[in-house]
Amino acid sequence: VRTPESTMSAESLSLDCIIHLFSYLEVPDLLRAAQVNKAWNEAAETTFLWRNMCLKRWAFCNISVIPGMRSWKKYYLHRSNLESKMKSGQPSVDYTCKAIRGHNGVIYEMAYLSEKEHMFATGKVKSTVCT
Repeated sequence: VRTPESTMSAESLSLDCIIHLFSYLEVPDLLRAAQVNKAWNEAAETTFLWRNMCLKRWAFCNISVIPGMRSWKKYYLHRSNLESKMKSGQPSVDYTCKAIRGHNGVIYEMAYLSEKEHMFATGKVKSTVCT
């Protein structure tokens, strides 16, 4: 039998406890949890969680590579979006896809030139995928 004294509400959890619990969530769940209330939003926006999400998904993360990137959450969302666009194989604002004409064989390697490594004649910085 539960008594009112033996139950714990989500509001009684400390910020550290919420952050610890959120560290077990996947990104879509973390984004949804941030919408519950102010305390959960504060916990879900912490640098600790988003940095760990980045490092869990990608072995190498460098937040300073992308101009204007000031948070690990923005870095994660930007890089995920870029990967999603790259899977479609269609050039976008964020990258350029270069294909080798007349190539009929299997491609075993490719190079990814990150944003700061390549500048187009237009002066716009873009990422480039070369096969």
